[in-house]
Amino acid sequence: MEEEVKNTQRHNIFYTRCLILDRMCTLVVDGASCDNLVSATLVKELKVETFNHPRPCKLQWLNTCGELKVNKVVKIPFMIGDYKDEVICGVVPLHACRIILGRPWLCDRDVLHQGGKNHYSLKWKGKLVTLEPLEPSQVLKEQMSSRTSLKNAKRKSKDERQKKERSEGEKSDNSRVEKGENVWSEVSELSQEKSEELDKKMREKKVEKQKEIEDFPYSNATNLSSFSSCFVSCVGNFGEEPSSNIQPTLKSLKEDQSIFSRELMEFIEQIQDPGSRASE
Repeated sequence: MEEEVKNTQRHNIFYTRCLILDRMCTLVVDGASCDNLVSATLVKELKVETFNHPRPCKLQWLNTCGELKVNKVVKIPFMIGDYKDEVICGVVPLHACRIILGRPWLCDRDVLHQGGKNHYSLKWKGKLVTLEPLEPSQVLKEQMSSRTSLKNAKRKSKDERQKKERSEGEKSDNSRVEKGENVWSEVSELSQEKSEELDKKMREKKVEKQKEIEDFPYSNATNLSSFSSCFVSCVGNFGEEPSSNIQPTLKSLKEDQSIFSRELMEFIEQIQDPGSRASE
């Protein structure tokens, strides 16, 4: 039991910190990983160029989102203390750390692992370099910090997505409103044009009717009135005491004149007041 307390690295993987382009990141050395891996989020943040993976592979043990296909790689420079190196890493969504050094790095650098201390040793530029892990308490602190950062990043991403959706929804609503206003404006313009055209036609009909009344009915009424006056004057020319032979004829003419004058007056009234004629 005492040996387990003293040997705090017995159940731990190698977990430490490194600098990647002046940014402090967490690093794990895992001999069971078939490839060197880097977080896709870090690659996006650093804005480094990626390339197609020469031998695309599939991973399933990194997270719970199922099988992952690694088809992009990137060259990552990193530094641990005095040890500076550069590795080719596959780009994947990592949550536990920022970078994993796997079998390719162990093989290429001929790294030795001291299992008791959980140290990694290698010769680099003629010098012996020993990499030491963080203490379990430090690892726990880093993991809590990473978890908090991940939650904040997810929340920020969700807020940005919702904001974008609201913005697109508002644009869509504004577009629909603007389109509706344009349609209503077009309809109003058409209605106004139709109304003006209808008013114009009604005015033209009214003018034509007025002209017809002025040109034809009233002239005929005047002619009829003149004819009536001529008729009366002709009757008057026979004298006050006409002969007995023409008295019946004159009487009949006077009656016809009376009937004709009454019908003439009714006809004139109907022409002057078309509405009353329509109601009748």
